[in-house]
Amino acid sequence: MATHNSDTEKHRNKCRQEIEKYIKERHSNDIAFGSFISENNAFVTENSYGLSDYKSFWTSLFGEVVAALNVKTVRARINWGLLEESINGEDEAACSTPKLASTSSKKSTDSKKSVSALLTVDQVNSFKEKFASMKDEEKWMIDGDFIENKMFEYGLTLSHEHSVHSFILDLEDTCWENVFSSSQLEYLKKHKCEPLPTASSEVLDFFHLFQKKHDINDLLRTAWEAGPYYQDSQFDVQWAQRTMIDLLTAYKYNIIEQIATSNSEKDLITRIWRLIDTVFDNTSVIATRNDKACVATAERLNAGRTISGNGANGWVTGWKPDLLLTKQEIEYGVAEHGGYDEACAGRKELFEKWLKLPKLIKDMFCRAARKVNYEKEYMRELKIAGFCHNHLRVSLVMMDCPEGYVCRLTRTRDYEIPLAIPQISKRLIPILKLVLGAKAMILKNVFLLEFGPEKQSDDELSEEPCFIVHEQSTSSQIFLPTSLNSSASQSKKRKTSEGTEN
Repeated sequence: MATHNSDTEKHRNKCRQEIEKYIKERHSNDIAFGSFISENNAFVTENSYGLSDYKSFWTSLFGEVVAALNVKTVRARINWGLLEESINGEDEAACSTPKLASTSSKKSTDSKKSVSALLTVDQVNSFKEKFASMKDEEKWMIDGDFIENKMFEYGLTLSHEHSVHSFILDLEDTCWENVFSSSQLEYLKKHKCEPLPTASSEVLDFFHLFQKKHDINDLLRTAWEAGPYYQDSQFDVQWAQRTMIDLLTAYKYNIIEQIATSNSEKDLITRIWRLIDTVFDNTSVIATRNDKACVATAERLNAGRTISGNGANGWVTGWKPDLLLTKQEIEYGVAEHGGYDEACAGRKELFEKWLKLPKLIKDMFCRAARKVNYEKEYMRELKIAGFCHNHLRVSLVMMDCPEGYVCRLTRTRDYEIPLAIPQISKRLIPILKLVLGAKAMILKNVFLLEFGPEKQSDDELSEEPCFIVHEQSTSSQIFLPTSLNSSASQSKKRKTSEGTEN
């Protein structure tokens, strides 16, 4: 009992210190409980886990600190719904933390146990049913073994949810080192894996202008004097120029360092990571951060929704990513963002990077596959992209289905916005190249879904309409298993205007 009380007091003091830090940084200006909650969403979410009444906890503690410091506060709207969604989202994840390349096996296992939720019997049965529906002749074979079989066998050894339970092969997860040999892993990583498209020669020429320049005024002058570039015919290089001017101006007036210190998610997005949004301005792909739920995930969660004798089953709302890239209701890309730099080891970042983002991308992949009638010819070329940007770091995730039923996840390394001006040409420009490469890949997928693969049948009018009862799958189709529904979608629901929300 004494240990429990001690841990509770340590947790309370930690939260108290964060509130005091917020108040002192405000210098007694516009101090508001609602602002504290919204600006420190990641911290509040992580420190609300396990609290029986987190609203009362934070309200009471904030009031105590304000009274102790004798400061005045102003009114501000408190978005409890967003906070609840963040907390329940982590619970839905309630995921195993995959082993990171930089950690030992034991450390990874210990971390997994501390943040995960156990798999339910229904989830395990669903995992088994999806595997049983697979046909051997469609599976991916390596050295006489089926990849799907090895993934299934490994998944059965786990007590907590992992991306493998959604038949996602995340090759940067070191758990696979215990399942496949080094030569097999090398094959799995490289088989039909296309490199990220490179930027055009004129964009590369523009970037080359900054080489060996380390003075901020010299860098800004170089950016302003380049060109002129024309918006329609040279959009990518003009985007690169505008982005460099915006960021270099922020460097000159010390804005980048101030944002890095504040850990404000909104500031990081509006001043830095909006570059992901704006690169699509000349396309028909819409980049939106309007708190919109992922349609593909909602489609999975509500796949069995029917109208029974007792009325319609409740609607379950999907996750709401930080960014969605859509065109005509098809989601081609997604991003998750975190404001705190927790050295790649924070609960929120681990969950989003290793489970939430992979499942979101898998949902999008399956929905795109359905739009093309699960034709293998399309699916072997289809790729869905995801950005994971936390604080000043960003990485790109790409999902494809090179063979069988396996959805393979390939990742880039982390790239980081530099704080030191002399590092700009070396470390900032690769991030712009990364974003342009992702854009080219996404546009290729838009073309694929609209016009079909490069090698397609000459007879585009061969399909004959029929009733569902007469439909038959053909050898040219493959039906991928969907992502695993979490136990949270059944046990953690709240009322909405239409039904329920997970």
